[in-house]
Amino acid sequence: MALIPVTRLTSGINTQTDSTSRENAVEKAINKLTGDDPTQDSVLIGNVPKLWPELSKYENDTSGSGSPDIISVPPPQFIWNQASFPAGQVQYFAQAYQIESGDQHVVFVAVFADNAHELYIEEYTPEGEFAQRITPEDGLTDGLMVASASLTDDTDFPFNWQKVRLWSSSFEPLNADGYLVISFKAINYDAIDSVNPAGLAYLVDVYREEEG
Repeated sequence: MALIPVTRLTSGINTQTDSTSRENAVEKAINKLTGDDPTQDSVLIGNVPKLWPELSKYENDTSGSGSPDIISVPPPQFIWNQASFPAGQVQYFAQAYQIESGDQHVVFVAVFADNAHELYIEEYTPEGEFAQRITPEDGLTDGLMVASASLTDDTDFPFNWQKVRLWSSSFEPLNADGYLVISFKAINYDAIDSVNPAGLAYLVDVYREEEG
């Protein structure tokens, strides 16, 4: 059995965002691939506090055995829906990839968020309908999704914004031409200082198992 590199997804302007629901962000992510409306690109915000940990490739990166589908992808960028960050704001993000094979797939994820997030990886049909969950039903959790957590829970080093979350799993697509969708619910905690930025950055590598 061999692992064949398929794609690398990283946060950037292609990441779709929505202020209302994760479902809307997922729809926009699929629309971004199909050329349909609506879409809403994320905004590149940079390392606002100049303190966030950056998800960076090795200088001599050979991921995916040097496959251009992996190493040519730009590194993750810090994103949000705008360049201002209201305290307590909840925002949704999503990016989609069109599956090209019914073979078993493997996904690896690295995520940073200020302040907290939930991660969902799901498969959708070619028509954009939900097909299956790959992450747990309620998503993978990174900190309390409550604005006041900055005052009650996330109060000591290492703060949630100093952590990078890692996760991996495998799945078998139900549709050989459906969509793999990575989506997030992210929250900016209440301010405890004069600077209270929000941001999200992620990297997702996808491999396909092949008999060999």
